[in-house]
Amino acid sequence: MKKIILYSPFDLSINTIKVLSLLYLPLIGSKAFSLYLSIYSLYYQSKNKAYSKMFFLEHLKLTNEEFQKSRYILESFDLLNTFNSEKDQYLIKLKKPLTPKQFLSDTIFGSFFEAEMGEKFTSKIVSTFEVDSPEFLDSNNISKSFSDLYKFKQMKNPSFDINLYENGNSKRKTFVEQFPFEEWFETIPKRFQKPILMRKSMRDLIENLVLVYNFSTDDMTNIIQMLKPNQVTKVSLNLKARFYFQEKMMKLDVVEKSTDVNNTLDKVSPLTILKKYSKNDDYSQSLEDVVNLMDRNNVNLGIINTLILFVLKRKNGIMPHINYLEKILNDWLSKGVRNTNDATKLVSKIEKNFSNKSQKTRKNIQPDWFEDYLKELENVKEAV
Repeated sequence: MKKIILYSPFDLSINTIKVLSLLYLPLIGSKAFSLYLSIYSLYYQSKNKAYSKMFFLEHLKLTNEEFQKSRYILESFDLLNTFNSEKDQYLIKLKKPLTPKQFLSDTIFGSFFEAEMGEKFTSKIVSTFEVDSPEFLDSNNISKSFSDLYKFKQMKNPSFDINLYENGNSKRKTFVEQFPFEEWFETIPKRFQKPILMRKSMRDLIENLVLVYNFSTDDMTNIIQMLKPNQVTKVSLNLKARFYFQEKMMKLDVVEKSTDVNNTLDKVSPLTILKKYSKNDDYSQSLEDVVNLMDRNNVNLGIINTLILFVLKRKNGIMPHINYLEKILNDWLSKGVRNTNDATKLVSKIEKNFSNKSQKTRKNIQPDWFEDYLKELENVKEAV
């Protein structure tokens, strides 16, 4: 029987346990919940990191089918990754749960939770995570940024050949083009100029919506006005953005856009890529998944666009589920992908290896497909 090696690169705080108990447990069930906590406890409280599957079956009083089902459930909720090595071993890596805000504002998890538990129960659970925060209505943020104090002649991402302690998935997000949030905020109706829009999480979501759906400032103003001033949340804003896009998609004008092939992926809208290479004519669900993917992982647009090109090619124009996308993205990040250049190099390497392995059984192999995609995008008509 295969050995199971455990790995958990983070700590579970009291607040994280609360998220697991109140938000995840009702959806994943007690068996999957127990399996998750047992793996975590065994990893940190025992010197032994390798166990037989029989140990888990006896320890948790599970049948083999129940163990497999619990593992699959944890994987589907992005709480666990399983790797199968050539040494007749499994490696089980725990993943940290989302924060309450991430979970409840996530289109998939948040909607699933409310559908399963009901609106009344969901509201009660949400209230247990409420925190007091000061609201600075007439104050200016005078904090210094990193670039205000430090300057470098040449910037280079550090690279390490060792595994480092993670404790979560928080990553610094950088965009090539920033949405002019302050200017836009001043132009929207006064009744919508609320402190909630000034919060970083809300600003990040608005930036993501603009980038992914290729919205203008006027589009965002129209979307905001589709809501009531006291009902502006990340979930409602995300939902209205999707509806607005569906209505607008049928009457989009196009203009020619000229870009350098070297920075195409950093600036082109995911909508442009989907319209050109996806076989599905309804892009709204795919774009909503892209927004959630960017919100949950905080990576730049170029990496996301590279990922979309990669999966559309491999899936013959069919955009897969967000969990599939996120698994690939996490694998890329674990391989050191930090910017668009890293992502394109990795994809080219993957495709080259794939082509070399397939040459004996496939004909008309095109190892330069990724470069061809970039050249096509260079002259694409960009929707505005």
